[in-house]
Amino acid sequence: MSDPRPTIVRSLDEHVHFIHKKWSAYDKSVDKARDARLQVAMELRALKERIESGESGDLAAIDWWGWYGNNFQRSRSDAEKLLPIAGASDPPAALDRQQQQTRARVAAHADRQRSSLRVVPSEPQRVALANATQPQPEPQRLTPTKHIEG
Repeated sequence: MSDPRPTIVRSLDEHVHFIHKKWSAYDKSVDKARDARLQVAMELRALKERIESGESGDLAAIDWWGWYGNNFQRSRSDAEKLLPIAGASDPPAALDRQQQQTRARVAAHADRQRSSLRVVPSEPQRVALANATQPQPEPQRLTPTKHIEG
C-alpha cells in the first residue's frame, strides 16, 4: 500500500538548513533540561532544610523521606541523586560529574550485556557448522588415461 502523504522534495541546502535548525533546538532543550535539573536540586535542598527544621511539624522533621513521599510522585532515588549536587561547592560541575559517571555505568553495563549474549545459530547455520566440523572424505585422485588411437 502506498503512502497517501505527498512527498516533500527539498533541495540539499534546505536539508542542511533543516538539520542545523533541529540540532540547535536539541541543544537548547538539553540546556533547558540541565538548568531545570539544577534548579530542582537547589529547591529540594532548601525544602529539605526547612522540613527538617520543623517547619512542617515535628514528625516531618524526623522523617524527611516520609514527608517527601507524601508530597512528590518522583522516586526517592531521583531526589537522592539531586541532593548531593545541590550541596556541592560547584553544583553545575557536580551535575556534569554525575552525568559522566552515569554514562560510564551505562556503557559498562551494555558491554557486559553484549559479552554475555549467547549467539544461537539458525538452522541453516547449524547445518553448515555441523558439515564443516565433520571429516571430509579425501578427494579421489584422477589418474590420466591413455589415449588409444584406433
